[in-house]
Order: sequence, then structure tokens, then C-alpha cells
Amino acid sequence: MSLTLDEKWFQEFEQAYKWKICHFFMLTLRVTYIPMVKGFVYLTAVMDWASCRVLAAKVAIKLEACHAVDVLQEAFNRMLPTVELAA
Repeated sequence: MSLTLDEKWFQEFEQAYKWKICHFFMLTLRVTYIPMVKGFVYLTAVMDWASCRVLAAKVAIKLEACHAVDVLQEAFNRMLPTVELAA
């Protein structure tokens, strides 16, 4: 059985720091528009690929970068540390 580069890196990390990584978050940020009678409403969401959970979402009338930053900050605040000391 051959290990991928990511699996080798995690094993080396765990051995070097005596930590066990329980869950690795792979996040995606998506912005989509919803057509309305007068204009659009924009939905911004952050999703964790591993668990297929939406960590944070926001609906806004204007498409601005600050909405994406707010949603990312909310998602990071909801994520719990998933590193524990190895026995």
C-alpha cells in the first residue's frame, strides 16, 4: 500500500510533534446569486468538504468582499480544534 503525499506529511507531522490530527478541514467558499423581481440576492456560504456541512452562510443584497470575509470568520469561529496529543 503506497501513501499519498498528504498522508506521508501527516504521518511525519504526527511523529515529529507527538500530535494526532483527527480531522483536516478542506473548506470551500461559494458565492451564488438568486434572481429576484428587482435585481439579485447573493448567497455566500462556506462548506467543509469532508463532512459536507455548511459551516456558515449569509444572504446579502450587494455583492461585496466584506460579506465573504464575515462568512469565513464565522466559519473559523465555529470550527473546533481537532488536534489532540498522541498517546
